[in-house]
Amino acid sequence: MSYQHCGILHKGSDIKVRFVDRSKIKRPSYLNFDDINSAAYKELKENFDLKVKKFKCYKDDSVKDALSKIFHGKCAYCESIYAVTQPVDIEHFRPKGDNTGYWWLAAVWENLLPSCIDCNRARYHKLYDYQTGGKSKKKKLSGKQEHFPIQGVKATAPIKRAKISNRNLLTTIRSEVPSLINPTIDNAEDWFVYSNDGVISPSAVATKDVVKLTRVDATIKIIGLNRADLVSTRKEVLLQLECLIFTIEKIGILLRDEELIDRHKQALHELLVYIFKHVKSFQDSKSPYSIMCKTLIDKRLGNIIK
Repeated sequence: MSYQHCGILHKGSDIKVRFVDRSKIKRPSYLNFDDINSAAYKELKENFDLKVKKFKCYKDDSVKDALSKIFHGKCAYCESIYAVTQPVDIEHFRPKGDNTGYWWLAAVWENLLPSCIDCNRARYHKLYDYQTGGKSKKKKLSGKQEHFPIQGVKATAPIKRAKISNRNLLTTIRSEVPSLINPTIDNAEDWFVYSNDGVISPSAVATKDVVKLTRVDATIKIIGLNRADLVSTRKEVLLQLECLIFTIEKIGILLRDEELIDRHKQALHELLVYIFKHVKSFQDSKSPYSIMCKTLIDKRLGNIIK
């Protein structure tokens, strides 16, 4: 099977997927299993005795606010801004389904991610194939939904009499290796690249490691990271940024013209500062596809932009 990439943006450099450090924000008290009086603790204790589990705690507004804050109102998977266009889905990295899911992790802070509707729900889209660069003629089903492939043995729920705590609940999944990538756990910043058309694919680093390649491939295909609309949006952002960088480069040439009068040099310099400020906003963690943009900026402008 070939994993050669056609038209990779700035060959030789890996465009990354942003890693998010969850420890930068405090765990919502609502989800504190170290507190026997917390809503999450009480819900879990009750669920041990229920055939049909109840899941309410993770929907609390304090949880949504915390996730929105740490991810800057962006989808954890595709880095699209959801805040102004759609309600956020609180996505369970390990699904909470009663039978096949990880019901005991339904309110565990480390298992929750903010997701756009298209990454989280099963929906039909036209998809790009990163190996060929071609777009599917018919819509295909994508979206994480209840999908959670693993490598190895699946984790099992703790017994009812086990001591419940934040640490102990996470210990239940310690030996499990997910096939999907979690941006708050996996520092996979050099496992992906983007083409000039905005199509995401495994990087050279990933293709040299079977485990990494399997996880990148599963993440792209299951979540649908090459949905046609998403690819088009990423391409548009890249074109906007390319236009600004092109303008900076041309202004630089003009400023080296010895015949240019001082008044015009000053005007160009002010324009350059203004454009630099705008370019830097593309790589801000609050901006969509910021890590993709940062890599392009670093490659083309180097230390100048810093």
